[in-house]
Amino acid sequence: MLKIESIQSYRFPNALHMQFMTEVKDLTTNEDPSSLGIYNQYEEFVVWYDHEDEAYKFIRKSEITETKARLDHERDEIFTGLRTSVNAARHHYTPDVAAAARRLMIIIDGFNNPEPLTSLSYDAETAAITSLLQDLNQKTDDVEKLGLQGWGTALDTKNKAFDKQADLYIGNTAKKPAYNMLHARRGVEKSMRIMFDCINALIIMKGEANYTAYVPKLNAIIKHYNEVYAEHIGRYEANKKKEEDGADQGAIEA
Repeated sequence: MLKIESIQSYRFPNALHMQFMTEVKDLTTNEDPSSLGIYNQYEEFVVWYDHEDEAYKFIRKSEITETKARLDHERDEIFTGLRTSVNAARHHYTPDVAAAARRLMIIIDGFNNPEPLTSLSYDAETAAITSLLQDLNQKTDDVEKLGLQGWGTALDTKNKAFDKQADLYIGNTAKKPAYNMLHARRGVEKSMRIMFDCINALIIMKGEANYTAYVPKLNAIIKHYNEVYAEHIGRYEANKKKEEDGADQGAIEA
């Protein structure tokens, strides 16, 4: 008899859980919940799905914020290293190198005063670094004398990476959700299982005819996500064993 297969989606990590629930929602919407006889159950599922989606976006925003702060710190470190290198070269034993360093320090300090460049607001620092690199690119001979090409490339790369992350942050801003992720997931799981139980019961009571399109498609989705989760667990166990073997080997060598 036609039946919705089982799935332990409550075990899924957040990203996989959100993807699975999205596919369930999209399929059910396309197949028309009213025709399936689960309109009220589906409406409850969508309410909890929206809560989970909101909680997930809030978590992603937090992750993006952490990455943004890390990238800002990395570009600060490179700018500081660049400035320190040029400043030290002002006392170089070769007069031409020392003179080139003094010229470049005028440019660098122009962006570092009256307020240190690394203490500027995120947007102001991004703009300042972009302008600084443009000015340094016009002093090719001096930059080459000091061997600063690598510093310039590294600073440009980190500045662009930060700017890209900043755009991502703007696109993912979200207020604190009404439900945390755990609460939202529990609600989605419960409402989804009620919806599935209703369909299985309707198949028994009214026959399979109304579900020959929906259930096989849903079971294909369930099969796919069961396999993805099994692979996820397999990788986790393999990495755990590798770590344990490494720890045991270290203890033997000690």
